[in-house]
Amino acid sequence: MSVAGRNTTSFAGNAKGAASSVSYYQRQYFNASSAVERLQERYDRLKEKCQPFLQELEHFPKLVEVFVKKVKELFSIKEAQGRKEREDRAAARK
Repeated sequence: MSVAGRNTTSFAGNAKGAASSVSYYQRQYFNASSAVERLQERYDRLKEKCQPFLQELEHFPKLVEVFVKKVKELFSIKEAQGRKEREDRAAARK
């Protein structure tokens, strides 16, 4: 076989290899693309399901502030009662 014949065969082999590579990467691209679409749909459904929770989460800092305020009030009341009882015991001992 001449040099030109070998180059033609080599070129044809390379062309087939390139075509199969293109086909492979196209399949990979379409598989990845469809996977991304499925994930996007799942994300959108999850976001829709969580929307009420996310809206309530905006009010959470206010609720925490009210809760902490009430707890502080309860502790201060209990502390005042304990102080009064100690003072009453001390007065009764005198």
